[in-house]
Amino acid sequence: MKNTHYTIANCAAGTHGGDCTFIASNPFPTRHLLATFDGVTGKVKPCGATNLPIGTATDEVETDEPVNVHFLGGNGTVLMVAAGAINQGSLLAPAAGGKVQAGTDAFLRIGIAIGAAQAAGDRIEVLPYAPAVTSAA
Repeated sequence: MKNTHYTIANCAAGTHGGDCTFIASNPFPTRHLLATFDGVTGKVKPCGATNLPIGTATDEVETDEPVNVHFLGGNGTVLMVAAGAINQGSLLAPAAGGKVQAGTDAFLRIGIAIGAAQAAGDRIEVLPYAPAVTSAA
């Protein structure tokens, strides 16, 4: 039996600045993956391409461990994991496995690429914003 003790600083009811601690219902195998609610109060999982992301997981954690999530639309830029090559200035959308991809004609926009990614797995600096379903202009 695993004896684990966690101290969680920002999990109380109320409002939160730009981050909040949740419990991971699935592993986050690397930092900076998009997170989404999993339907269980207080739990999040890596975001899929068709899920609504709430933020980026700043930790690498296993199932049932606490994970800090930096909310989209929060202050400043965040790192995210690219699903493939992304040009600087691209509008970004969720991709499978909690990663991000350059958007297509109609997609869920979550931010703008401040840096560029050469290949899948690269970390990319992103100016995030609250998710919005839209069509490319």
